[in-house]
Amino acid sequence: MKNFLLLPALLALGAAASAQIIPAADTFTLTGDIPFTNKYVFRGLQQAGDSVQPSVELDYGDYYGGVFTNLPLSSGRKDEVDFYAARSLAVPELGSGWRCDLGGYAYDYPQGYYVPGLSDTSFEAYTGLAGGKIAGGLMPSLYAYYDFTRQTYTIQGALRGSVPLKAAGLSLDGQLTVGYVGADRSSDADHESNYTYWGAGVSVPYQFTARAKFTVGAQYNSSDLTGVAHNLFTYSAGVTFTF
Repeated sequence: MKNFLLLPALLALGAAASAQIIPAADTFTLTGDIPFTNKYVFRGLQQAGDSVQPSVELDYGDYYGGVFTNLPLSSGRKDEVDFYAARSLAVPELGSGWRCDLGGYAYDYPQGYYVPGLSDTSFEAYTGLAGGKIAGGLMPSLYAYYDFTRQTYTIQGALRGSVPLKAAGLSLDGQLTVGYVGADRSSDADHESNYTYWGAGVSVPYQFTARAKFTVGAQYNSSDLTGVAHNLFTYSAGVTFTF
């Protein structure tokens, strides 16, 4: 299965190797986000109920990194703190706006992982292509992830689009997502946890100052994994600040 995972990774690495790096201004951009969601869903599976998800990201030229947290409001639920860093390179051979990301995540669960007996910290590398536009202004993306600690891989594709609501001075943003999670191990028990997930969501951002916007959204998520909740409907609301 590692050979299967290497295919999209090699494609992205090849694109990055031939990419024309567009010089960026030597400035930092700091973005902070404080949303609330009624369900925390990750790759099609619900991990927690009502949660606050503060995050911060720092961008500098072709580099970016940050911290995402999920803090459940229900007592006894487990917090999650994720650290990530990556480099994003322009890929002009694919057209305007296309970029290749190469980066990694560290997932940490201070009170223990959601599944008992598994490591409370895991490390995942990822690569993918995003940012370009196709017919109708739709923006596709394709990413491959490999978790070295849990020995699992994920392939995820998405399609995003936006419809301006000119009368209200807003926009309606939408996204479709489909992905597959598999175990890079040989036992039958491991492969029973392989699954496909999918989702669709809409959001409406409102820019109320030059550096701050308020966003509300709703999303549907599900999967074909047995023994878990399916047909998950979530809503969220939060404020994003950029400096």
